[in-house]
Amino acid sequence: PELWVSWSAPSQDLRRSTRALLWAAACRMRRLRVVEQDRPHSQFQHLQECFAHAFPYEAAEVGHWVFFSDDDDLWHPARYAEYLAHIEDAEESEQVGLVGADSHAKMVRMVGEHAIRPEDVDQLLKQSRSPCIRTDADRYLHAIGKQTNSEDLPEYWDFALRATWFGHFLRNTTEPVLASKFCDRRLGSLCSLGLRRNGSNPGCVRWFHPKSWLYFYSRCDCFSVVKESR
Repeated sequence: PELWVSWSAPSQDLRRSTRALLWAAACRMRRLRVVEQDRPHSQFQHLQECFAHAFPYEAAEVGHWVFFSDDDDLWHPARYAEYLAHIEDAEESEQVGLVGADSHAKMVRMVGEHAIRPEDVDQLLKQSRSPCIRTDADRYLHAIGKQTNSEDLPEYWDFALRATWFGHFLRNTTEPVLASKFCDRRLGSLCSLGLRRNGSNPGCVRWFHPKSWLYFYSRCDCFSVVKESR
């Protein structure tokens, strides 16, 4: 596997420190690939840059899968291994274009301290009246056409996509949309179309219920605060 990071910085001081941080990380992580941008990029412009470097021509996409992360979210240590196991199960089925986890962890109200490590998420989930929940996409699956809790809707980072599928998405999405902060809604809605497809259609989703939360969405009303002491 390769981990691709695309980044930009608003000042030269921050650029120098970020470059040094990522260089040090690349020395420890042999499969880390870093793409530095000379100007600000939207989230999906960063993803587009990573994808273009990873797959310089369309035929290179065949046989590969991709999945995503924001820089302020957390992965459960088992995230990669669980996705890989389900990707391997789905690999031979040409109808399966996406593998989706039906649950992730998410903050639903502000608290004094915020998770900065996977074990912090575990502790939050154990609290009574926890400010952190595990979403339930299965509830959404069985409520199409009915009123659903938006917290249960799948997000684009709940999915691993065939690289050919994501390449098609990038090539068929206009630059203004890729530059928009709402491009994630477009990808998420297209991924969720697989909810309505049966196994005879290309692009259907192979769902799995993760053993743990796998992905933690850290932001609640655009806050992300870490105590200095932590």
